[in-house]
Amino acid sequence: MKKTIVILLVLVIGMVGVFANGDDTSQKLTLTTTVEEHSFFRITESSYSENTFYEVLTDPISDVVPSRAVSLENGIAATYLTLGTNQKGEYKVYITALPKLGMADVESKIDYEMSFGNGDTPLSLSTATFQNATEVASIDGTGGASVASLLIEVKLDEVTYRNAQATGEEESYSADVVFDITTT
Repeated sequence: MKKTIVILLVLVIGMVGVFANGDDTSQKLTLTTTVEEHSFFRITESSYSENTFYEVLTDPISDVVPSRAVSLENGIAATYLTLGTNQKGEYKVYITALPKLGMADVESKIDYEMSFGNGDTPLSLSTATFQNATEVASIDGTGGASVASLLIEVKLDEVTYRNAQATGEEESYSADVVFDITTT
């Protein structure tokens, strides 16, 4: 029995030398991956601020708004500037627009104001600032993917509205609002 124990001890001590091979006492595995850059920007009927970036990418925004009617009493129906990004740096949105609503072959124009935001102090643009590109929103993807929807409000000037020439059937006063995107 003593011989068996001695033989087992010799085998165990010998095996330690086989597994303890100098400096190779630990190994490292490095894991890597890449993530594609994605950004989106839409004018929408709904706010997407509560959605995750992934939800918006996998379930595309379907309520895009190409135009809105504006009234003196109510402005426009709920409309949002919705944007998202996972890019490094800032993703900025600028606006340029005609300073007044107009109609072909009509001299009278209607002043209007637009505001963007969801807080107590939304960014408000008067018609005087519309002709120059003005930053209205930014979102930063540096800390990870982000989604934001900013409420767009439009208010017609009552004096210029009430003094404007009447429109005929199939006619309307209009102004294009152009949004441009930059990344830094």
